[in-house]
Amino acid sequence: MSEGTVVRWRTRAGLRAKLVRAMVVTLVGVTGATVLTVGYMNYRSARATLDTIETQIRQSIARKGQGLATNHALALRSLVADNAFGDVARLIERSVQEDDEMLYGLFLGADGKVWTYVPPTGIVRDRHSQPDFRELGIDPAAATRSAAEQAKRNVAGQEAFEFSDSVAADDGTVVGRVFYGLSSEPLKRALTAARIEFRHTLLLTLGLLLMLGVAATLLGIAIVRGVAARITRPLAHLTEVTTAIADGRRDQRVSISTDDEIGVLGNAFNQMLQELDGSYRDLERLNRTLEHRVEARTRELGERNRDMRLVLDNVNQGFLTMSLNGVLAEERSAIVTRWLGPAPINQTFAAYVGRRDLAFAEAFQLGWEVLLEGLLPLELCLAQLPKRLRVDERELEFTYHAIQEAGSPTATLHGLPNGLLIVINDITEQVVHARQEAERAELLAMVQGFMTDRSGFLAFFDEVTHLLETYGDSDGDVITRKRVLHTIKGNAGLAGFRMVADLCHRAEEQLADGAEADAAATARALIERWHTLGDTLSTLLGERGRDVVEVQVGKLASLVEDLRKAGVPSRITSQLSEWTMESTERPLGRLARYARSLAQRLGRGDVHVEVDGGGVRMDPHRWKGLWSEMVHVVRNAVDHGVETPDERRATSKRLQPHLRLRTLTVADRLIIEVEDDGRGVDWDAVRAIAHKKGMPAATFEDLTAVLLAPDVTTTNKVTLTSGRGMGLASVADRVRELDGEIVIKSRKGHGTQFRISLPLSADAQMRSGPVQAAAGNVA
Repeated sequence: MSEGTVVRWRTRAGLRAKLVRAMVVTLVGVTGATVLTVGYMNYRSARATLDTIETQIRQSIARKGQGLATNHALALRSLVADNAFGDVARLIERSVQEDDEMLYGLFLGADGKVWTYVPPTGIVRDRHSQPDFRELGIDPAAATRSAAEQAKRNVAGQEAFEFSDSVAADDGTVVGRVFYGLSSEPLKRALTAARIEFRHTLLLTLGLLLMLGVAATLLGIAIVRGVAARITRPLAHLTEVTTAIADGRRDQRVSISTDDEIGVLGNAFNQMLQELDGSYRDLERLNRTLEHRVEARTRELGERNRDMRLVLDNVNQGFLTMSLNGVLAEERSAIVTRWLGPAPINQTFAAYVGRRDLAFAEAFQLGWEVLLEGLLPLELCLAQLPKRLRVDERELEFTYHAIQEAGSPTATLHGLPNGLLIVINDITEQVVHARQEAERAELLAMVQGFMTDRSGFLAFFDEVTHLLETYGDSDGDVITRKRVLHTIKGNAGLAGFRMVADLCHRAEEQLADGAEADAAATARALIERWHTLGDTLSTLLGERGRDVVEVQVGKLASLVEDLRKAGVPSRITSQLSEWTMESTERPLGRLARYARSLAQRLGRGDVHVEVDGGGVRMDPHRWKGLWSEMVHVVRNAVDHGVETPDERRATSKRLQPHLRLRTLTVADRLIIEVEDDGRGVDWDAVRAIAHKKGMPAATFEDLTAVLLAPDVTTTNKVTLTSGRGMGLASVADRVRELDGEIVIKSRKGHGTQFRISLPLSADAQMRSGPVQAAAGNVA
């Protein structure tokens, strides 16, 4: 036998063995996979069956236990009402003794005392001790709860299902609670039997499958050995030719005479060798030209990169690009590194900016994840990404632009971009300028308010100062702080103090979100701003301070007393006394100006405000707190009551809204009225709020109390103006302090009247002219 023949025989024998081994491995693998799959499916089916059985048994126990507790709770109602201790005990004892699944029974009175207790038989106790239901872990206070309950307990070494329900008297009062404990032993027995049946079935199935697998493997080996012998001979010849070509003899060709796939393979192999000779010649020619093209392209890309780097190093804006997975590109503006520091390679934008501000990074990451979900419009997601970042003393503004590449498959995937362009601008100077402008506007408003209405402005300033002191009281709760902030915000808006109003609104938002620390910091900034305004006010007051109105009060009082002693008619002394008091026309006029300004800002048009002071004069210091709270009533009338011009036109109302502010005295009471011709109170919405909060709503007085309660509002939108449900509650508190009352009259679509009635005490120093005096219209 020649050397070539030996090599050929070894090749055939090796391939034949490989085919046989491959068949054996395949059959064994298929058999094993089949056994494992069937076993796994049987296991899953058994697990699902066990879970179903367990669920059904537990539901059966629950229905039985809860039904028993509920039915006995109804049956015990009359027995407990008659104090039939023996009947109660017999009912519970019989229920436990007649049911093998019942472990214990217990009835507790509403006072937590035991009427009867049937203990579990498996609990070991001292033979001299009496059974005590506390060994079950039941809280005596549970006797007063009204709802049906379920619980699990470990009793006598086994799991027990406890069901209880309250026993209520005819008037709904809870008079006791009945408890029953059911054993878990039936559940365990059923599950154990099911597991034994499952194991038996699984073992039988796996045994049959293994026998079938062994038989199929033996048959496959016999078939493959014959087929392998017919395949390996022509393949050995193909291998010899391939080896020769690999050695460089390209003129070699195969000669296979079979008409099966191996013969087709031989012919295709010969054709491939012919085409390969031509490809070799073409490839050599292309290699020579490719080197020149790569060199030219490299020079072109280098020039472009130098131009781009020159631009990025000299612009005063920050440019960053980010991929969909959040990783920053290496190319960026040089100024970004100066502002935010260097960034490692392959770092995400959230991690990069998180070194400066973790909250900014978390907000960006959350917004970016929402964008990647593709559920919201792309423009909306980009608008919700964080915009401002403060780094040291620098204020940076971020804008985001989606990167879309035409023809990119990613660009069409759920409308997602290919990446994100982040543009950073330094707006420190603009922010400082805006803050300075706001401060100047606030100081100008202070000067105007002081010069226009000196006494009223001082009263307002003192009241806000007092409210800020109240806010700083450590004993104040969140509701009180919200109310104080809401009142200060309304009065600051009335006085034109926009920065103060904005700080109040920010603190309100932070309290509503539960951010107590942020709210405290904002409150400190608010108090600091108010002290700054106080210093300016001290400058405006000058040396005269606050003791001078028109005439010194002490001298005026002395003069009045001297005139009385001299026998001057009382009408003259009364008129002099009234000089120390303020006409209600003035605070009503302030409220009227606020109403017009607010209506313009809210798009309600030009509101006609009628002011009727009725000749009433009041001590401005004693009643300053009341007028501060009246801002909420006026704001409520304009914001919630007055409709837009389009709405009024649609309901055939006169286009110009009307608001009436009026004071008068009736007998010994002061009346303040605020009336609008707007949409009216939605009493159905108020009634729904009352039901939701568990407040009475049977009478009109009940609904009025709901509308004046804290955290009650008929709108679901919180704005800088209103929407928190604190304004009217603050007014109601102030009126109650003055022993007054509030009456609200409203018809849907026709308007609302707030009527506040206050007693005229002997020391109120209040005077009034005739009620029939002509009303003064403030245009």
